[in-house]
Parts: sequence; C-alpha cells; structure tokens
Amino acid sequence: MIRRHDDLVHELCRLAESLGIRAQREPAESRWAIDGRQRRPDIRLYHPLPRTLDVSVVTPSAPAFAREARVRGAAALKRVRAKHAKFAELGRLEGAPFVAAVMETFGHVAEELESFVSLLSVTGGGRLWQCASAKAHCFTSLSFCLQRANAFCLARAREVLGMR
Repeated sequence: MIRRHDDLVHELCRLAESLGIRAQREPAESRWAIDGRQRRPDIRLYHPLPRTLDVSVVTPSAPAFAREARVRGAAALKRVRAKHAKFAELGRLEGAPFVAAVMETFGHVAEELESFVSLLSVTGGGRLWQCASAKAHCFTSLSFCLQRANAFCLARAREVLGMR
C-alpha cells in the first residue's frame, strides 16, 4: 500500500532535518525526462549531504517476489536494482548521488538504505547526538514507522473485508 511508502518518505525527511540536513519531498524542480517519461525522486537532500532518494517498500511474500522470498533480503535487492535502472541517471543529472531507500514489509532494510542511514548519522549526527546513538535512533524510528504503517494496512484490510 502507498501508506507505507508515504510514511517512510515523511520519516526519512524528518530524520534528515532533525540532523540538520535540508530535505525536500517530491521536489518539483527535480523533474527530468528519462526514457521518454517524467521522473521525479521522492526526496532530495541538500548540503551537507546532497542525495536523491526514491523510497520503496516490498512485500517478499508477494507473487512478484516468489522466487526471491526464499532468501532473506532478496526481494529488497531486486527492488534496489530496479530503482537504480529507473533513477540512477536522475541522480547524475541532479548532481546528487542516487539512493534506493528500500525496506521489506517484514522489517528487512536493504543494504543500500542501511549504508545511507549510517552516512546520514555521521554527517548530521554531530549536531544533536553521538553518531552511534543517531544511527540507532534512525533505525528505531524507521522500524516503528514501518510497523505503524503495517498495522494501519492490516486494520484497513480488516475493515474492507468487514472483519471489524
């Protein structure tokens, strides 16, 4: 559901800003025609950590990931590769390296997002916290955000199915 995606976009922006890094959601000026289609990232970060991010939440048990579901993190890795195929050029055009910010619904964090959160913590962490506690705070915050969105999705499904 889009709820998970939107909540994680909001949370990543909030975390970056709490660490002193300006973040912009769906920046209008970051619209590029790539492969004949308009592309725009979910998040654009500015100085001191310029990055272009696109967020995705994958459900490893979905039919599209049936083959990958047997290996922990394989569904996230498949989505990371797809995001890079779609957006890597956008990061180059923006002058801000691209990050595929991918999590699985069951909580697995793609290696690329994990590395980015570590970099975010080191870059901005000195402002408010020691880097280690900034990193732990970021991962805890992202985990709670994902689980809160999962709970919303489950409650909504029960409501739609009339299972109050």
